[in-house]
Amino acid sequence: MRPSYSAPIIFARLNMPTKTKEKRTLRNTIVYDPILKQFTQKGHIVHGKKLLQYPEGVCEYCSNKYPKHRKGQRFCNPKCRMKWWIRQNHNGKDPDYGETICPIDGVVFRKTRPWSKYCCDGCQAEGIKRITTQSREQKVAQESV
Repeated sequence: MRPSYSAPIIFARLNMPTKTKEKRTLRNTIVYDPILKQFTQKGHIVHGKKLLQYPEGVCEYCSNKYPKHRKGQRFCNPKCRMKWWIRQNHNGKDPDYGETICPIDGVVFRKTRPWSKYCCDGCQAEGIKRITTQSREQKVAQESV
């Protein structure tokens, strides 16, 4: 059966700060370990009385070192994870969708997706604006005829 302790007692046992602002943020990270029969922080391994963080990891995509937040973490951030998966789907190479010309700016740019039409978000917004105004004008022309 799990013993019930108040937050100040738990924080004192873990040598954690007892200020109210810090207590609120740390309260959700504390877990009772039934095997060790003591409280620990999530993401920490208990070694005797000392709390140790998970060992430092190396990102599988960019090879940068990063502090692990959970067991089995392989990437330093979600962007690296997505880039790694995209590369895996293209046999270890970065995908090449070719180059195209932006219909708004006339700039030649490298496509990031097979369906890319515009070089940037601003051009995409302008393109959508042009398409909607053209369709409105066509509707007005059809109604007037």
